[in-house]
Amino acid sequence: MIRILLPLLVPTTLLIAAAVLHPELAKPALANSYITPFLPLLIGLPALMLCLRFNRSRYFFSLLSILIAYSLIYWVFPKINTGLSQISYQYLSLLLPFNLLFFSVIRERGMLTLSGSSRFIILIAQGVIVFSLHHFYPSLLTTGITFNIFNIEVHRWTAIPQLALLSGLLVALILNGRLFAAPSTPNAVSFAALICSLVMLQFYLDQSLVISFATAASLMFTIAIIQESHRMAYIDQLTLLPGRRALNEQMLKLGKQYTIAMVDIDKFKKFNDKYGHDIGDQVLRMVAAKLAQTGASGKAFRYGGEEFCILFSGKDIKTVTPSLEALREAVATSRFDLRKQNRRQTDSKRKTKAKNTVQVTISIGVAQRNEKLNTTQSVLKAADKALYRAKQKGRNRISK
Repeated sequence: MIRILLPLLVPTTLLIAAAVLHPELAKPALANSYITPFLPLLIGLPALMLCLRFNRSRYFFSLLSILIAYSLIYWVFPKINTGLSQISYQYLSLLLPFNLLFFSVIRERGMLTLSGSSRFIILIAQGVIVFSLHHFYPSLLTTGITFNIFNIEVHRWTAIPQLALLSGLLVALILNGRLFAAPSTPNAVSFAALICSLVMLQFYLDQSLVISFATAASLMFTIAIIQESHRMAYIDQLTLLPGRRALNEQMLKLGKQYTIAMVDIDKFKKFNDKYGHDIGDQVLRMVAAKLAQTGASGKAFRYGGEEFCILFSGKDIKTVTPSLEALREAVATSRFDLRKQNRRQTDSKRKTKAKNTVQVTISIGVAQRNEKLNTTQSVLKAADKALYRAKQKGRNRISK
C-alpha cells in the first residue's frame, strides 16, 4: 500500500499544503513563461496516448475530464460573458467530481468501442445541456445550482455553490473509502485527482494555482499508467507474484553466492481435471500467498503453470533449507476448502452445497551456485532436476 500511495498522494498533499499555507510555493517556477499554461496539456496529452495504448478507459476519461475543466477555467471562462462564465463554473464544480467518480468505477470497455463512444457523448452532452438551458431557461439553470440545502453562507470563502461542495465531499468520502478498502493504483489516482480538481476549482481565479494543480493531476495519471504498464509486464495477474520476465531480470543481478529453489504443486493436473480450472486457480493463489512469505529473504516468482521459483540472494542451501521446509509444511498442513455444486433433479431445481476439504502439497528442488554450477541457468537447471527427484521419491518433500 505504501508503494502505491507515496508517488501519488504525498506530492498532492505537499502541493495542497503549500497552496493553503503559502500560495506562492505552489505556483509554477516559470509562472511568466509562455509555455507554462500548456504544461497540463503537454503532460496530459501523452498520458492520454498511453491510456489508449494500454486500453485504460478509466484513466483516459478521468484525465480528459480534468483537462477539459482546466481548459474551460483558463482559456474559455475569462473570454465569455460574466453570466455564462459564472453559471458554467458553478455547474463544472458540480459535475466534475461526479464525472471522476463515474469514470473511476465503470468497467474497462475500451475507448474505440460503442461503450467508449457513449462516454464521449456523456461529456459532450453535459456541455450542450448547460449551454442550452442557459440560452432557453436561464432562471431554471440558476435556481437549480444556487439552491441551498442548509442555511449556511459559504460564498464568503468560496465561489463553489453549496450543492457542488456537498457533492464534492460525498465523492471524496466514497473514493477515500474505496482506496482504503482496496488499496490500488487506480483507487489512489482517482482520489488524488479528485483532491487536485477540488483545489483547482477553489482557486479558479488564481491562474498560477490552476496551472499547478492541473499539471499535478496530469503527472499523477502519467505515474499511474506507468505503474500499471509495469504491473502488466512484470506481475502475474492470477497469483500477483512477479512473473517470468521479472525472474530473468532479477537473476542478472545475483552475485557470486545464491540459491535457487524450484517449487511444483503435486498432482495439480489431476486436481485441475477433477475440480475444474476455477478451483485450480484458487489453489494457485493460495500456494502463491504462502510462497510470498518464504523466509531467509527468499523472493518468489511464478515460473509458469503450477511451477514457481524462489531466489535466495547471498544464501547457501544450508541456510535456506529450514525456510523451505517450513514452507513445505505450511502448505501441507493447510486445508483448502471448496464447495461442490450438487444438482438435485427436483421441480424447483434447487442447488445444495456440500463443503469439501482437500489437501495440497508441494515438492521442492533446490541448488546453489558453486564452481561447477557457475551460471544462473545451470543452477536453475540443477534445481529443476532436483525437483524431478523429489517427485520420484514420493512428492511433498525437498530434494537437493
